[in-house]
Amino acid sequence: MTTISTIRAALRNEFGARKYRITKAGEIHAWGVMPNSNGLGWYLYGWTNDTTTLARLGL
Repeated sequence: MTTISTIRAALRNEFGARKYRITKAGEIHAWGVMPNSNGLGWYLYGWTNDTTTLARLGL
């Protein structure tokens, strides 16, 4: 089981400070160029309890 603090450290490393959000429901949103788009904005990166999302973060 990966802790939220470990996930937050990986997100800071990946996106930078204050460029990600974790909701109460466990959704991870990231700020940057949105996938399949040229625009900047918040997009759903994944979920805190999803193994695919954790693998993308290197956890």
